[in-house]
Amino acid sequence: MTEEPPPPAWQPPPAWQPPPPWQAPPAWQSEPPASQALPPAWQAPPADFAVLDNPPPPVAWPSPVDLSPPVDLRAAVPSAPARPVPAPYPFEYQPPRPPGSSWVWPVIGLVLVLLVACGGLAFASCEVIGSHNASTAAVASTGPAASSLDRAAPSASPAGPSASPAGPASPDGPSAVPAGSAAVPFGTAHTVIWPDHLVAYVFRARHYDLPEGQLAIHPGDISVGVEAKIVNNSPVDVVVTPATMRMWYGPDRRPADRYDGSISQTGDGFFGVVHPGHTADGWFSFAVPPRYMRQLVIEMVPRPGDAPALFAGSVD
Repeated sequence: MTEEPPPPAWQPPPAWQPPPPWQAPPAWQSEPPASQALPPAWQAPPADFAVLDNPPPPVAWPSPVDLSPPVDLRAAVPSAPARPVPAPYPFEYQPPRPPGSSWVWPVIGLVLVLLVACGGLAFASCEVIGSHNASTAAVASTGPAASSLDRAAPSASPAGPSASPAGPASPDGPSAVPAGSAAVPFGTAHTVIWPDHLVAYVFRARHYDLPEGQLAIHPGDISVGVEAKIVNNSPVDVVVTPATMRMWYGPDRRPADRYDGSISQTGDGFFGVVHPGHTADGWFSFAVPPRYMRQLVIEMVPRPGDAPALFAGSVD
């Protein structure tokens, strides 16, 4: 390993030197030097200077302004025949027209159209109300015979399959039977009447799929929804909330299980009070085997202690 040479010895800085003495600038010269002399002065061209081959034409100066009076153009141009102005001009003032009957016929036509439309609606309403209140006419036809019935007839209620009716009564035409009689078919034309002129009928029966909660209890069954109506032809209000309904199916009249088929799961059936002349709607849901949906028997009791109303039919 080689040894490093020692650092050089310290050298003192050079001694201070004073600046050179001041010298004045050279004196100003008024005349420029010969190297910056002005260009030669302008000299006139010689006398034999060549003239342009194609000199420009002389400039034509304008003539003096004509101060004569203007010519009357109306006398020089023949007059054209005057054109008639179309009348009435849109922006001209028009005197008010005398009162006329131009608006009468449109108004009469509109009134006739409204009358025809109202007549059609009234006719359709009468048709619907007439078919819906067919039971009211049946009540009027019974007369005093219905008032002689015994209101309390619990013995007519089917206690089971053996006590159920054999079949519907009056299947061909309208029927109105007292409560406790044989079963009547489904439909608005077949009603059951109580002594105080309370009327009930089964409007329709339809089948649906059972909810998931009911499929585990009734595997393979379908849901049968029954829509029933109660018409209050009595002079007092009737509370229909306690109304009950039972169903049997098949030839041996097996009881069907009822369940809550309402959307809100708050219970189905009839609710509230029916005023005189009004109708209450009720909906009941049952689980039925699909092979027996054509053999149904329904029992409805509108109030506790009333005789039962029996209906027989099938789903739509």
